[in-house]
Amino acid sequence: MLRQLLVLLIAVASTALFPAGALAQPAIGALGIRNGASYALSGLPNSGIAQGSIFIVFGHDLGPATIAQANKFPLPSSEGLAGTSIKVTVGGTTVDAIMLYTLATQVAAVLPSNTPVGNGTLTVTYNGQTSDPEAITVVKSSFAIFTLNQAGSGAGVLQNVNSQTDRSINGATKAAKPGQVMILWGTGVGPVSGNEAAGPLPGDLKNLDVQVWVGSVKAVVQYRGRSGCCTGLDQIVFAVPAGIEGCSVPLYVEVGGVISNFASMSIAKSGSACSEPGLNASLIEQASKNGGLRSGSLFVGRADGEAGKVHGQSDRISAGFVKVSLDALLHGPQSPRPAIAT
Repeated sequence: MLRQLLVLLIAVASTALFPAGALAQPAIGALGIRNGASYALSGLPNSGIAQGSIFIVFGHDLGPATIAQANKFPLPSSEGLAGTSIKVTVGGTTVDAIMLYTLATQVAAVLPSNTPVGNGTLTVTYNGQTSDPEAITVVKSSFAIFTLNQAGSGAGVLQNVNSQTDRSINGATKAAKPGQVMILWGTGVGPVSGNEAAGPLPGDLKNLDVQVWVGSVKAVVQYRGRSGCCTGLDQIVFAVPAGIEGCSVPLYVEVGGVISNFASMSIAKSGSACSEPGLNASLIEQASKNGGLRSGSLFVGRADGEAGKVHGQSDRISAGFVKVSLDALLHGPQSPRPAIAT
């Protein structure tokens, strides 16, 4: 599961956003410190990096040209990963971030739960050279939902709990039904106690005020805390409220008054294919099987015009066909994962 988490985080790891120079000083990009799921811009109410959460640093010369991943516990911290390490200083206290992966243009890590809350600085060191400090705001909680497009928008990463062994990924042809138990994946729910580098620390954080909103209805939360697989990765377990249906039902989480990014989920009474106005369940299933829906248009028209004493008339006929993907039908164009300028 640790490898699956890294795959979820790495969207542009194979694409160089910035040219990497040999033995150059690491540089953190402008607005380059982001939550690992939402990528919320600095200054927004949910842009703080929560204690115990996954975050990403964008920039250049932050690590090797080829990605290096932490693939076993204990995870590296002060010793670094492939020459890359991260330090965060708040209120005179400095902590070593727990490394997940490193690449020249981006690195991912977990902010230890014992990091003090407040405004501070972050530096990245690679091969003995350290970046200039960049501002970071550490908060207790700032939950963010992982999304399928890996950009913090659109369909969220949720599982329909059908049984102990059947936990399908929620989607248009595998919609949840009212009352069904769901697992929502994200990061930033809040701090935990223990050695996070040594392994996952699951447990229900009942002391936190965690609210899940599906459409405009508050869901009943059954669990809020770390997953049993990975450091920094959170699960929120909730039941789907009644009276809501659709392929793109809005979904967000509020923890301690801080609202997450907005995602969506699919809900249907039958718990199979969802439906939207103009898109019934059978069309959704057809689009899923065929990779989209083909639509055609036919235009027939006549135009009249005059130039001086000359009167003209023309007839036109045209036809066109286009294939629209299921994602575009349900969610519209998706935003790419952000490229951060230096």
